[in-house]
Amino acid sequence: MIDFYQQFKGVNNNKVFLDFSQIKFLDANMTAFLDAVIYRLNCDCGHEFYVDAQDIDTRFEIFRRNGFLSNDSGQYTSFGSMESSIKLTRFSPVDDEAYYVYLDSQLFDHTAFRNIPKIKKDLINQFLEVFSNIHLHAQTKDPVFACGQYYPSKNLLKFTLVDLGVGFLEPISNFTKNKVNEPEKAILWALDGNTTKTDHPGGLGLSSIKTYCEKNGHSFQIITDGYCWGNKLGSLSLRKLSHFPGTTITLEFNCK
Repeated sequence: MIDFYQQFKGVNNNKVFLDFSQIKFLDANMTAFLDAVIYRLNCDCGHEFYVDAQDIDTRFEIFRRNGFLSNDSGQYTSFGSMESSIKLTRFSPVDDEAYYVYLDSQLFDHTAFRNIPKIKKDLINQFLEVFSNIHLHAQTKDPVFACGQYYPSKNLLKFTLVDLGVGFLEPISNFTKNKVNEPEKAILWALDGNTTKTDHPGGLGLSSIKTYCEKNGHSFQIITDGYCWGNKLGSLSLRKLSHFPGTTITLEFNCK
């Protein structure tokens, strides 16, 4: 998807057909990232995007259920307790209340977590701090994109959060007076519990989520400034990617 963004960001005003016919599978939570790509290319370059809705309904019916194929991604609705989708939603970066309601009623109240009911108490404040940092540091008025999906056969719940701001490096480099001057170092600096806040404590959101995932067998991934950090399968790794604006966070919760 990042390569797709790179291909079209240098041209303007195309009508783009997104052909899913050769796609066998796409994690439904990743529609948050695809929605962010479409939004960025539409705003910056004037591209219009089309899909074969009938084809997607036949093979990816989940994309209608989670809101990707609807025009109401700015709203969220409650699903039944057996619903696997956590709706694709766009939030204003200053709308903490709407994001809290989404976390409270959609994510942490999901049936996937029936065996680990303490997860809401353990993580909701950390998720709220991550969202607050988007408003404080990402320097963007663009929406924040979120989507999740539960896979009952695998006992996995996947959740993705995307902002289109400046990423980690710029605010961290400015705060540290250029002592932290590389993207991969900025990611590790943030994960170590450091913060650029000067008026009150912070920095525990990402660090606490990282620690929680390590202790409980969950996967945690961050993509920002052209680098991907992840703890999947118990090993920490950093790898270089093509650049995409902002920061993407994906978690895979082991719900056994």
